[in-house]
Amino acid sequence: MSVADFLLGVIVMPPAMIEFLEKCWYFGDVLCKFHTAVDITLCNASVLHLTCISIDRFCAVSQPLQYKKRMTMCVAFIMISVSWVLSAMFGFIVIFPPANTTHQDTEITQENCIGGCSGLHEKEASNVSYFFIFYFIPLTVMLSLYLRIFAIAIRQAHTIHVNKESNRDGKHNMTLADYKATKTLGIVIGVFLCCWTPFFICNVIDPV
Repeated sequence: MSVADFLLGVIVMPPAMIEFLEKCWYFGDVLCKFHTAVDITLCNASVLHLTCISIDRFCAVSQPLQYKKRMTMCVAFIMISVSWVLSAMFGFIVIFPPANTTHQDTEITQENCIGGCSGLHEKEASNVSYFFIFYFIPLTVMLSLYLRIFAIAIRQAHTIHVNKESNRDGKHNMTLADYKATKTLGIVIGVFLCCWTPFFICNVIDPV
């Protein structure tokens, strides 16, 4: 997820800021399509990576003894690879056809003003599919897992309160560390909801 966010800031944001400030796209049709495809790919990857982290945290809290056996490096690699492949497939396959990404003329009177770059999803079905695949389904998975994690946390907190000697082996110290990591990720998901919900809803109602 950090890699996706880093690439988003390094590759996507600078050209987008130039277009926003200058009201023109100076980099041509091909880079317009590539920029839009990379933008969508990286944003989708961040969402799917957040979902994978939620699954990882759920396994760590719900089954701590089997966690290291089940969540191996191979499993983590597969989850990350699937996230990138799905994100790239949607980003490039949907955007690169000429009908979906257009290079628009503008009325800006500046010299060397080429035009605007806009990734267009002309089909309503495409926007609805995008909403369900990269927002609704991941959101449902994340919220469901965190509700279950919350229930487990309450149950274990009660157990720790009843058994004051539960920390003697250090086992619950690891569990508490997992809870802290889960709490932090929960805050990240909350920020995700606040930032992305308006975008996905508006993208379905009035695509841009």
